[in-house]
Amino acid sequence: MRKRIRRFNVERLDLKKPVSLGRRPTYTPEQTATVIASALTKPQTLGLPFAAWTWDRLAAYLHEHKGIATQRSGIDEILLHEGLRWRK
Repeated sequence: MRKRIRRFNVERLDLKKPVSLGRRPTYTPEQTATVIASALTKPQTLGLPFAAWTWDRLAAYLHEHKGIATQRSGIDEILLHEGLRWRK
């Protein structure tokens, strides 16, 4: 116990400073909403020459048209967090 008190006194920890727990979100809420909206929109309504999304097509579309650089795993993470599943 004395070691902890001594360490506290030496380092002068700021107890009023909020503690950051966990990692920061990878995507902003706006980016998350854009990914979900794009995934739920049919590609042909966006003027694209295919009828269904694939992971790679959706990632390419988000990067080229929306400026969101993401990978397949990032899209999957967002969709699963929102309770959506990629259809098989």
